[in-house]
Amino acid sequence: MGARSCIGDSPPEPQVAAKASVVQSSSELRDSLTSFSNRPFASWTPGEKLEIFEFGQFSVQVNNRTTTGLLLGQTAKIRFTASSMTWQFSDSTTASGRSVSKSFQTVGAFSAVAKVAYRVDYRMLGRDWVLNAATVTLLSNQLEIEVTEPPRRTLLVL
Repeated sequence: MGARSCIGDSPPEPQVAAKASVVQSSSELRDSLTSFSNRPFASWTPGEKLEIFEFGQFSVQVNNRTTTGLLLGQTAKIRFTASSMTWQFSDSTTASGRSVSKSFQTVGAFSAVAKVAYRVDYRMLGRDWVLNAATVTLLSNQLEIEVTEPPRRTLLVL
């Protein structure tokens, strides 16, 4: 009652109400939410080699899912929904979409990776969903593409 602090006394730690919850996006929350996600998987056809100017089909499988885990010290449902997909190719080109067609203009070794942005929502046990709590961008596995010259064809003249 009416006590005064003396030199050398430590101030008391602020008390947080037990029902307080974070609803804003922070780097700590985003990092916690990311730990529950699954990495997207990229693939391409025809696979391995592609002839110069020939189109390959690049696709990414996304993992829209809802999972349960411990978030901010409480049990929560966490929902991941893919909101955009962007492809980055080592020839400095980009493309958008889950599945894209692409050809290469020079012979050589190239790579491709898909960047998938997920909207993250969560719900603490017994509470409403917190929508757009964070956006998490995950990279797919890297694809290796070898672009070759077309095979030489001989023309037989009779």
